[in-house]
Amino acid sequence: MHTDYLGNADLSDLTDNSNNTDTGRFSGISTFQLQTKNAIHLFQGKKLEKGHSYGLGNVTYHLNTMFSESRNDCPFADYFLLHIEDTLYLLNESLDKKIAILKSRVSDLPNGFSSKIATVEKPFNTNLDSQNPLTFQLGFWLLKYDDFVRMANTVAHIGLITPKQKKEYIETETKPFRSLMHLIRRYQPSGATRNDLAAKNQRAIIAAQKFADFEIPDDVLSGIHRSEYAPEIFTAPKIKPLSTIETDDIEPTHEDNSEPQTQEV
Repeated sequence: MHTDYLGNADLSDLTDNSNNTDTGRFSGISTFQLQTKNAIHLFQGKKLEKGHSYGLGNVTYHLNTMFSESRNDCPFADYFLLHIEDTLYLLNESLDKKIAILKSRVSDLPNGFSSKIATVEKPFNTNLDSQNPLTFQLGFWLLKYDDFVRMANTVAHIGLITPKQKKEYIETETKPFRSLMHLIRRYQPSGATRNDLAAKNQRAIIAAQKFADFEIPDDVLSGIHRSEYAPEIFTAPKIKPLSTIETDDIEPTHEDNSEPQTQEV
């Protein structure tokens, strides 16, 4: 072994903690920095003339809940996770095309002219913590969208696109993300598993009523098709019924069955 990777650490004095494997809950907080009002509104939400627009920061509870329910074998949670994953793919594909258009305009600049992408004096910093990896994937898209808006503003500022084109480019990428946030906001715990649906019990009936507006494909209901980011389904250990325990499994009790002896006086 090359000791360069280990520095000068002396591994011979390490304490053997092989019997203590409980390390506690794995957690961490990530920081996101946004520079444009457009991106900040998509994180914080925004009051509109006809109600409120939800942002990523408003739906983290729902994202965590659907991840937990997916772990408990809920097909409705898996449906939402799949929809988010598929929509993210389309969002990134569309945004990449718009960024490519802006970069092509910049490449047409005459020799002797240079311009840097605009930045702000006081960027917006926020923490993001979630057990659902798709939450961070949505955050990564938001960071790329933030760079895209800065680039669009810069390119429009120097006249490579018109203000109308800039507005159209930005709104085209903004609306689908906002719609996705509203869809996630509609998620509510079902309390039902695939076994419940198969049994058609009361939990399954209530869950079906909650998600009556959604058509869940058969391959999702059966569990064949799940998101690549879906958690492993938790299976509780089966408890062996007492009636099935064999007598050989029961340790014999050591009782003294000898006749009591009388003591002579």
